[in-house]
Amino acid sequence: MSTPQVRTEPAVLEDVDTLTPHPDNPNKGDVAAIGESIDENGFFGSVIAQVSTRRIIKGEHTWRSAQEQGMTQIPVEWSDCDDDEALRFMLADNRARDRAHYDENLLTSLLGGLAETDRGLAGTVWQDHELEQLRHVPASYAQSITDRPITRGYYLISYPLDRHADVSKALDTLDGDAEITIRHAANDADAET
Repeated sequence: MSTPQVRTEPAVLEDVDTLTPHPDNPNKGDVAAIGESIDENGFFGSVIAQVSTRRIIKGEHTWRSAQEQGMTQIPVEWSDCDDDEALRFMLADNRARDRAHYDENLLTSLLGGLAETDRGLAGTVWQDHELEQLRHVPASYAQSITDRPITRGYYLISYPLDRHADVSKALDTLDGDAEITIRHAANDADAET
């Protein structure tokens, strides 16, 4: 396998009104959330656009948010790719983001630490009630695995401590390809039985 080629030029400031969204982008991002981040943190990063069409192939919603924030210029990385390559890259970028997941213990710890500061969760696009959900996963969000076999996939396991033997037995059947997050319920009412 050969080393992948860098397909973009270093970012340069461009007028936002000279760019256009890709007409086939199926992703519908949260422009308001991105705007909240820009308000609190400033503009980080850049968008990627195709040289020949000036279409945005990564960062459309960041571009939209920058426009709403009144920015007249943003950093753009230009790619001299053809239409097929642009479409494939855009779809791959969207799909790769869909497949991401959190280390919930680390996320809860990081957000919890920020929540204790003067700024709280400002600039994170997380809300206090979302942090509380992470801290106390209710039964409606938990997946019980003690009554069905484990298959490939991502599991969030919430259970009372007195069911640990049952859960451990179920985990022994794991084929090695599943990702498991285990969170002991604070009490029996917080977990599925």
